[in-house]
Amino acid sequence: MQDISPMTMGLKFQYSDLQYERRQPEKTILHRAIRENFVGTLQSIECAHAESGGGFSTPFPYYIKNEFLKFLDCGILEKGFLRLHCPFCNASKLVGHSCKCRGICPVCGNRRMANTAANLVDQVIPFGQVRQWVLSLPFQIRYILAYNSEVLTSLLGIYFRVISSYYILAAKKMGLPNPRTAAVTFVQRFGGQLNLNIHFHTLFSDGFFYTNKKGIILFKKIKAPSTEGVEKINKKIIKRFVRALRKRGFLNDGYKDDVTCDYGHAQNEFMTTAMAASIGRKIAWGSRRGCKVQRIGQTNEVAWKPKQGLRLSYINGFSLHANVMVKSSDRVGLEELCRYVARPALSNSRISEDEQGNIIYALKIPYTDGTTHLKFTIEEFIVALVALIPPPRVHLVRYHGLLGPNCKDRKKVIPIQSKAKEPKKESDHYPPKEYWIKWDKLYQRVFKKDALICTKCGGTMKIVADITDPEAIKKILSALGLEDSSYTIKDGAPRINGPTYYPSD
Repeated sequence: MQDISPMTMGLKFQYSDLQYERRQPEKTILHRAIRENFVGTLQSIECAHAESGGGFSTPFPYYIKNEFLKFLDCGILEKGFLRLHCPFCNASKLVGHSCKCRGICPVCGNRRMANTAANLVDQVIPFGQVRQWVLSLPFQIRYILAYNSEVLTSLLGIYFRVISSYYILAAKKMGLPNPRTAAVTFVQRFGGQLNLNIHFHTLFSDGFFYTNKKGIILFKKIKAPSTEGVEKINKKIIKRFVRALRKRGFLNDGYKDDVTCDYGHAQNEFMTTAMAASIGRKIAWGSRRGCKVQRIGQTNEVAWKPKQGLRLSYINGFSLHANVMVKSSDRVGLEELCRYVARPALSNSRISEDEQGNIIYALKIPYTDGTTHLKFTIEEFIVALVALIPPPRVHLVRYHGLLGPNCKDRKKVIPIQSKAKEPKKESDHYPPKEYWIKWDKLYQRVFKKDALICTKCGGTMKIVADITDPEAIKKILSALGLEDSSYTIKDGAPRINGPTYYPSD
């Protein structure tokens, strides 16, 4: 059946609330600060240490520079775009390509956040009550996990097994055999101060799974843990973490809630300095090296005190919180929780600048001393972003228990099964599973707007081409009379083809 445009039906609609408008990343403070300063900042740091004989034998890792370059191309029409066409009124629309970076791009970070949350709620997290467990770590352990993905995976496994044992013990008290658990962990690498803060957000099915006599896997929720129970679990985590780190040669003299630059375990000396300073919320290079990040709005000096609350335990830098719970019927609330734990490190709305050109970053929640904003020079801001960029091939979302990728019973507990029909012949294959929602459907799900709606007639636009050829791009943009969004990187930024830095090798 042929589509019918609302215009041809004589209906009147308000398209202004539904239409999609191209974002203009080149006009944001973040884009301008990076394109004008990141090359000069990184080069000046490398040259200064080379001239002073600082002993730095390697430059900044390739993946750091490549992340900045990809971000600068994100959403720029001159770098490529999708062309949309309305068959009813012949209107055209262009949608720029995205960089898909995991570190400093707020837009791609938000899309990844929404896509991950939608995928988890629709296809992964089983129906049932879900509880969030959050584990924060001492500074020294954060530093170790920042560069060593092998140790991170090992400690994450310990963390899961300790909490899982709490649910399994409850099942055994009920006399149910072979109880199992299911969980998803988000490894967050950032804090609210643009600081490097490795911590775990884990969404546990708040109970356990067991198999009845008919072979059906059922879920049984249990009573919420008490504050004393959370503290007991925290103590067990501390004991096993310290023991595991000592076996690997770390924490020979115990651990201290402090970080300095002299650990020397990371292969790249620049990243050693950047990560250690970021964890300690200090400046890594420049005239203010070793000083704390400047604060705005601070009215008094308040001694730091650990937070206290229900189902919250703080012991020597280890903080375990388990008071957030989502009911089984609240899948919308579960998706909101998934978006929260999968959120990106940066937000364009929180970035501004003062008259001197310094970057002002707004805190989501003011400090108890009255601090509302943080102040960075351009160079300090660039270095702060360097520490937040995750290394390549380090997974930031992990699946445990029944949700593990190799668990044979995974399909029996996830909320949706594959709708693909059984192959009729042995030579036939299942169609590929779509793990990512198409961008227009995702945009509609998150913002309640239809990215494919025509702003002139209200008809549905169709993607007709993916334009990447520079000459074709130039002609199309000129014909449509669109504003030039190309940019120039100050001091030049050649795309260097070099080896990728693997921090755990």
